[in-house]
This record gives sequence, C-alpha cells and structure tokens, in this order.
Amino acid sequence: MSVFEFVFSLFGLVLGLALTEVIGGLGRVLKSRRGLRVGWLTPLLGLLLLVELTAAWASVWTSRGAIPFSVLTLFCGLAVTGVFYMSANQVFPDALDEWGDLDDYFDRHKGGVICCLVVGWVLLMAGQAALGVDPLPGHFIKITQAIWYAVAVALAFVRDRRLCLLLMLGLLAIDTAILLVDAVADPFGDRNAAGAAVSGLLAQPPILS
Repeated sequence: MSVFEFVFSLFGLVLGLALTEVIGGLGRVLKSRRGLRVGWLTPLLGLLLLVELTAAWASVWTSRGAIPFSVLTLFCGLAVTGVFYMSANQVFPDALDEWGDLDDYFDRHKGGVICCLVVGWVLLMAGQAALGVDPLPGHFIKITQAIWYAVAVALAFVRDRRLCLLLMLGLLAIDTAILLVDAVADPFGDRNAAGAAVSGLLAQPPILS
C-alpha cells in the first residue's frame, strides 16, 4: 500500500459518508413524497453537493504525488473532509415529517450548506498550495473558480427563491464547464496539465487566413 493509498483511505471514508448523506436524504424524500411538498430547491442543492463532493475527491487525486504521511496530514485531511461532511449533512432534514415544505427547510439551512462547502474548498486548496500543488492551474481555471466563489457566496446570503434557483444552476454550469475542460484537455486526470493546456490554447493568437 502506497502512502497516498493509506492516507486517502481516511479522506475517502469521510467523503464517501458525505455522499451517502446526500444520496440517503434524496432516497428518504422519494419514499415520503405523500404529504410533502418537495419543490426544486432542496433536490437541486443536493445535486450541487454531489457534484462538488465528487470534484473534491478528484481534486485530492491530483495531489497524490505530493501528500506525505504524518499525523498532521491526517488531521488536516480530516478537518477538510469533515467540513464537506457537515455541508452534506445539512442538505436534507433528518425528520421529514417535521417539514411540510422542503423549500422552507432550504430557506433555513441553505446558508450553512453553502458556507461549509466554500470553507471546505478554501481549506482544500490551501492544503494543496502548502504541498506545492497549484490548485488553480491556468487562467481558465482561475477565472471560472473566481466566478464560482462569487456566485456561491451570493447564494449563501440571497433570500429570493427564484434567484437562489438561478444561482445554483449557474454553479452547476460552471462545474460542468470545468469538468468538460479537464476531460477534453487531459482525459487521464492531471488537472495541472489540463489547466496549462487550456490556458495555452486561449493565449494563442487567432490564425488569420
């Protein structure tokens, strides 16, 4: 077993539990639809968390060569993944019979979900930078991530439900763009190479015939 495999077994366990929280919550909603107004907001927030948690898992993989084994590494990784778990834990209510409308639950807990998500990403990227891994390789990734953070912070504090819906769709669109660029530029998952490749393409002057 490599150092990364040993260390990531802890990180993967917590991230896997976070994914289970969201998927399990969605399952509870599907089983309890009678008498419960589901709406679009909470399920879309769950979808956003599934995408973000999967992206975080992939982001850790890109740092595999730089992760050392130490007790400090384990505790730092536990802190990062723990914050992601707390975000996922708030997406769906534990007791659905206490809520007649999931939009009301969304209004009360959306801020906590998004704030934990943003803090988790900030801690993850700070950890990558401390290990000498560029968490935002290339201009395209830097720009899209800056937009993502701005939209996420706005979502955490906006109260209008229609605007929240649009902001979540915007975050999913940004995530989709980043994932597509990563997949097309480097199908083997090296995000640094992908970001550099896309930045190089964007920096090339247009060819005039």
